[in-house]
Amino acid sequence: MANRPGWPEEPIGVLLTRLRRDRGTSQFRLAELLGIRSGHATVTRHEVSRWERGARIPSRYWLGWLAVTFDVPVDTLRVAAIRARQRSRDDRVGTLPHTSERRLVAGGHSVLADAA
Repeated sequence: MANRPGWPEEPIGVLLTRLRRDRGTSQFRLAELLGIRSGHATVTRHEVSRWERGARIPSRYWLGWLAVTFDVPVDTLRVAAIRARQRSRDDRVGTLPHTSERRLVAGGHSVLADAA
């Protein structure tokens, strides 16, 4: 993905951590704000932590509310989420789940191929 001016180069977790810390907000407070603004108090501090660590990527729904909460364009967060997915996929490419097989990602689909 080509980087456009103003778009983040960092994955969503790093971006969320930076935005939150720049505002002096805790993970707990961010979860509260998301619940208040969205009307759905289903996000916890633990979920915010998972997003920031890259263990999970926020859904489009939560990306929208994060954009409102941080007052940033939703596309900025979407690009960062795409970057996180790409990095996660890249990390899995080339791993050897079995000694005689290796995992390849082709066209977004994971396929197994014989190791040469």
